[in-house]
Amino acid sequence: MKKTSILTNICIPARILGLALTVCTLFTVTSCTNDDNGLIPIGNGEGNYGQFQTEEKYNNETQGMFILCEGNYGKNNSTLDYLNFTTGLYYPNVFESGFMKDSKKMGDTGNDIKYYKGKLWIVINASNKVIVVNPVNGKIEKEINNIINGRHLAYYNGFVYVSAYYNAKFNEVISKGTVYKINADDYTITGQVEVGYQPENMDIVKDRLYVANSGGYNGGNAIGYDHTISVIDINTFKVIKTIDVKSVNLNELKADKNGNLWVTSQGKYDPTTYSMVVGANITEISTEGEILNHFDVSAANLVINDNNLYYTVSSSKQPVQMNVINTNTGKIIEKNLLKNNSQSQLPITTCAAAINPSNKNIYLADAKDYISAGEIFVYDKNGKYLSTIKNNLIGITPAHICFIP
Repeated sequence: MKKTSILTNICIPARILGLALTVCTLFTVTSCTNDDNGLIPIGNGEGNYGQFQTEEKYNNETQGMFILCEGNYGKNNSTLDYLNFTTGLYYPNVFESGFMKDSKKMGDTGNDIKYYKGKLWIVINASNKVIVVNPVNGKIEKEINNIINGRHLAYYNGFVYVSAYYNAKFNEVISKGTVYKINADDYTITGQVEVGYQPENMDIVKDRLYVANSGGYNGGNAIGYDHTISVIDINTFKVIKTIDVKSVNLNELKADKNGNLWVTSQGKYDPTTYSMVVGANITEISTEGEILNHFDVSAANLVINDNNLYYTVSSSKQPVQMNVINTNTGKIIEKNLLKNNSQSQLPITTCAAAINPSNKNIYLADAKDYISAGEIFVYDKNGKYLSTIKNNLIGITPAHICFIP
C-alpha cells in the first residue's frame, strides 16, 4: 500500500482536497497526491513557485522538515521553508506562496516552531503572537495574539507552553518574564505564570516544566544577568522552585533520557565594550538542582539524540566544530565530529542544528551575513559532509528546524 501522507502523518485524498478547494475558496491550500510524493504545495494552482531539487531524497519514515527563517528585526520578513524528503524538493516561503498566498505576511522575527497534535505552532516574537497552522490544508487555525515578546515552545498532555520576555525592554523596562499555557485543542490561553528575567528555552520532566532564565536585558543594570531555572508544576501551573545554575545568561535547555537537564550559558558581557568578561559554558544539572557536570565551552544548538548530546562550538578564529557528550557518562566522546571536512564544507555562522530521526543525517543551518539567503549543510551521522542546500530563495537566518513524521 502506498504511503499517502503530506506534512503530517495524515493525508487528505485528492477527491477530498477537491471539495476543500471548492468550499474554502478564500484559502490557498497545501495538497498532496494519493501516491508516494508526499507534500506537493500547490500555491496559486500553478504548481511552481520556486521549489528546487536537493540531494535530500530518502525513502524513510520522516516525511520532511520545516525551516523557520527569522528574517530581520523590524522588517516583517520571517519566512517558512519546507524540505520534502520523499522527493528531495525544497519549497521556499511556503507560508505565503504555498499555504496562504492571498494572506498577509507571516510577521516579524520568527523565534520557534514545533509540531504538536497535527498542527504547526510558530512563535513570532516581535509581532507578539503565536500562529497555529494546519499543514494538511494550509489553513491558519488561529493567531493567538498578546503573547508579548514570545520566545520558545514546549508541549505536554494537551497544552502548549510559550516563554515570553513580556513587558521587558532592553535597558529600559525591567520586568520579569512569563510562561503562557495554551489549550492545544481550542487555542485559548488558560494560564500565565511569572518566571525569571527574559526566559528562553524550556523542557519537561515528570509533570515539571523547566525554564531557563537569561536576564539578557539586564546585563548593563544593577540587577544583572539571571542565573536560574524556574520550575513550574504542570498541574497547578505555579512556580514551585527556583534552581541556581551558578552560571549567568542562560539560553538553551534540554532534558536527556535520564531526566537530567543540560543548559547553556552565553557568558557575561561588559555593557560598554560588549566584550565577554565571563566565559560561556554548558552545565548538566539534576532536576533537584545538583550540578553534575560543567564544561567551559561556548556551546550552542543543543540536540539530544538517543544517549548523546550534540552541540556546536563557534569562534571568529576557527571553523565551526560539533562536539558530542554521552549523557550516561557525562563524558565528551567526540571533540570535533566535523574535523575531516574542508572549510568550504562548514557553515560560517551556525544558527540551528538538527538530526534527522530516521537516517540520523545532521543539518547545520548557516545564517551567513544575516541579511541574505541562508544555507543548510548536510552531514551523515559520522560527520561526513554530504551536500549544501543553497538557493537565493531560502529565507534570511534559517534558525529553527522542525521535523514532520
